[in-house]
Parts: sequence; C-alpha cells; structure tokens
Amino acid sequence: AYPAISVSNELYQFILFTMMHFIVPSTSQVTDLSSPRSHSVAVYNIYLNQTHHCSLRYSHLLELHQELLNAFGTPAQFNFPSKKLLPLSPLQLEKRRGELEKYLQILSQSPFANCDLVKSFLLLAQRRTFGFIPEPAKLNILLLNNHELSVSISNCDSTDVIVTSVTRHLGLPSRLSNYFGLFLARSTSHSDIGVIERQLWDYESPYITLSQRSSAENHLKVVLRKKVWSAEYDDALITDPVGLNLVYMQACCEFNEGFIKCGRETYRLLIEYQKRNAKKDFLRMCRPLKGYNHVHFKPCGVSYPDGSSSKQIAISAGDYSLYFRTDSSETIYKVTRMKCWTLSSSVDESDCTPRVELAVQYLQAKDSLVWMTLDSEQSFFIASCLEGMVEELLNHVGGKPVLPPPPSEAPTNRHLFKLLNAHQPPALGVKPNGDKLATSYRKDNDVIENGLFETGIGDEDL
Repeated sequence: AYPAISVSNELYQFILFTMMHFIVPSTSQVTDLSSPRSHSVAVYNIYLNQTHHCSLRYSHLLELHQELLNAFGTPAQFNFPSKKLLPLSPLQLEKRRGELEKYLQILSQSPFANCDLVKSFLLLAQRRTFGFIPEPAKLNILLLNNHELSVSISNCDSTDVIVTSVTRHLGLPSRLSNYFGLFLARSTSHSDIGVIERQLWDYESPYITLSQRSSAENHLKVVLRKKVWSAEYDDALITDPVGLNLVYMQACCEFNEGFIKCGRETYRLLIEYQKRNAKKDFLRMCRPLKGYNHVHFKPCGVSYPDGSSSKQIAISAGDYSLYFRTDSSETIYKVTRMKCWTLSSSVDESDCTPRVELAVQYLQAKDSLVWMTLDSEQSFFIASCLEGMVEELLNHVGGKPVLPPPPSEAPTNRHLFKLLNAHQPPALGVKPNGDKLATSYRKDNDVIENGLFETGIGDEDL
C-alpha cells in the first residue's frame, strides 16, 4: 500500500487539487551521448496518470530530491534510494525501480506535490525525454461550438500558461480563467469533440502530449471547457459576456449530443431559446437537468451489480452522480453515497504496460456497503472527477473558495535542475517498452475517504 502522510485538513484540500498517480513499471537501457565513451545507462519509465510522462535517470530524480530537501527540509517519509558505486545488477536495478516508484508515490500524496518546484521538474522531464527544445509554435484549441482557435505559444509551455493565453485571446478576465481547463478529446464520425479522454495538467505541455499521441492517433484534439463541476460557479462566469458564451457553448454541446435529459415540453423550450439565442434563459433551464456539466467516458468493465460486464460510464454534476449504462438499462450512483475509492495498478510482464483499476465502496442500502470495480483506461480520470466533485462540495459546506489564484504567466524555478537543463543531446528519447526489465506486480493506493459520506447523506438518499 502507498504509505500515508499525516497532514492537516487544509493541506488535504490542497492535495486533492494536485491529482497525481505515479507508476514506474519498467526500466530501459539507453546510450548516454553526453559521455565521451557513450556508455549504456538505465532510465526509469515513469507513468503519470496512466500516461508515459518521462524516462529519467537515477541522477535526475536525485536532483529533484535534493532540491526538495533544500526548499522544505528533510521529511522523515522521503527515503530516497542510496547511491551505488558499482554498476547495478539486474536484481539491484529492479529493487531500485521499486524504491523510486514508492518515493514518487509518497511525494504525490504530500503537500509538496503541488509546488512550483515539482511542476517545473515534471514539465522539464517531459521535454527532455521526448527531445523538445523551446521554440515558437501554434496550437489549435477546439471550442465547444466546434470552432478551432489557433494560439501562438512556446511548444514547451505548461497547461496553465496556455489556458491563460487562450482565455486572454478570447477576452475573458484573468480572475475567471482558472474556471477553465484543457482536455484531450477524441473526435468521432458525428462529433469533432467526441469523447473526453483526460484532463491536461499543469505539469505537462499540451503541445508535447498531443505530438506524442498524434503520431499514431490522428483524431485527438485539445478542447477548452470548464474544469469546475457545480452549476453555482456559472453565476460568476455569466456576468462576463465571454464567460457567458463559453458556458453557453458547453451547455449547447451537451444538449445537442443528447447528454441533457428532459421532457418533451422542456426540450421544445430549450430549442426555442437556442433559436432566439436566449443564452441565460437556456442556461437557467438546463442547470437543474440530469446530464448538465456532463463527462462521457469510454465503455469499460464493471464488476457490480451483475458481474464483470461492459458498460458505458458517465458522470454528471447536475445531480453529482456516476452513471452506468447498457443498451437496456441505466444505474445511477450518487457521489455522496460513495464511502471511499482506491486506485490499484498492475503491470503485464509481456509488454510492461500498466493497467489501473478504480474500486469504489458504495452504500447500496442502509448498513449495506458494496465494492464495485471499474477496469478502464480512464480510471484515473474518473477518480479525479470524483475527487474534484467532493472537493467542491466540501469547500461549499465549509464556505471556502473553490479555486486557487489565477495561473501564473510563466513557470518559476527556471534555475533549478542543472542535469536536466544541461545542453547535451537528449539521451532519454526511448519508448517505455524498450529494453525492459520488470516483473508483473500490483500496487494498491491508500483509500481516498469521501469527507461528505458521514455528513452528506440524508434519509432521502437511502
């Protein structure tokens, strides 16, 4: 199990916003072109949130550890693997892989995970792994009215920097920009927006992520949409004309795709409001409807209630619920009745590709808790949506602001990480399943408790 770190309730809220899940399933051998002898070195293939994010040498991770110690002291939980004077044997290399994975998992659950230092390191690690040098570039951003916006960026800009550029280009006030995020979406035959695959995070470059995926998959796009769930936050957005347009675009997209469910008369009125371009009237009618602020996931295997079967998964902020759908039925699970959930990962020895399962403990009836397991390539994305909903609801109950300050204009700590910043040919451009050394194994996360479970359930929910 992932070791737990004791933090205050305020820091716990801060950690939820970080959203990191590390797996180091394998190592690869690459040639160190910076060395006069060009000798072979080991790199550790790091998956972050179910995506191969970077491949790093031990010395790079040690540099991160040392910078954390300089900045924050020496937390007892952070045990970094010690240096070895002689080359590692295969068994020693496998042991170090496991120790580095454990270290990153502890870091991801600490208050330090959301600091600029860690974000800068992860962004730089992604750039160095895939051999990108900062230079001007264009990135197409798809809006939810199917209009593409071409934005001038640096190819190594982080997600928050690009969100700031996009929202400034649209004319949205900076105080509202952090209500929106960038998401990776796959277009389909009937929709350019299609299925939202995952959120793009502040510690990655959307340009690099899209470049790595698009080489093999040509239907991926970067989409701008709200990253908050509660319809109450629309109140702040619709006071601004650009914010109103963006919220209206998303609601129209959900309505036109058939996600928003309503009766015949309500449907007629919504169509009428669309024809009249009565945006506020349209939104006022949509907000309480099932399917408003909706994310549609790929079909996946679900263990409950009828054994392992394939179901369509969706999540909606309109009623804070998770939906399991088949051709003939739909089952609804309220977020407030989810006692806890956990992510567990396993690695197939044949190709070292990690699989992540999401297990949710649900209050089926009074005094009756059941576990349901989702086997999905989007397990982390689903879990992050659940955590985001719970965080908003807890903040709402506690009267706390839902969002941090607007994103910074540029990443900080540029002077850090001399090894990663060194001017040398990239020695890390490797595929994660290259010359691999790994064994099949399984890791279980600490259980994420739902803080709303004890206080957020009323008799009507049972």
